[in-house]
Amino acid sequence: MGDMVATKREAVISSMISSLRSGENRKYYVGLVWYYIDTVGGQVREVVRVRLEVMIHDVWSVAEFIDGQQHDLFLDSETLKARLGRFLDEPH
Repeated sequence: MGDMVATKREAVISSMISSLRSGENRKYYVGLVWYYIDTVGGQVREVVRVRLEVMIHDVWSVAEFIDGQQHDLFLDSETLKARLGRFLDEPH
C-alpha cells in the first residue's frame, strides 16, 4: 500500500506543478508535516509569504479549490499521524 500512496502523491504533485507552471488559474492547498514557521519579528500573523523546499514525503494532502469548494486530490492520514506525532515530541 505504501508504494501506491507514494505513486499517487507523486502524480498529484506533478500535475499540480505542471498546472501552476503553465499559468493556469488554480488554487491549491498542500498539507505538510514537520515544518515550523516561526513568527516574523515577534509578531503573530495569519498569512505570511515564505519560500521553502519541501520534501515529497512530508506532503500528506493536496486539495484544489474550485468555485470555493474543496476537492481532495490526495490524502494520506497515516503520514499525518506518524510524522506529526514525531514533530510534536521534539522541542521547538
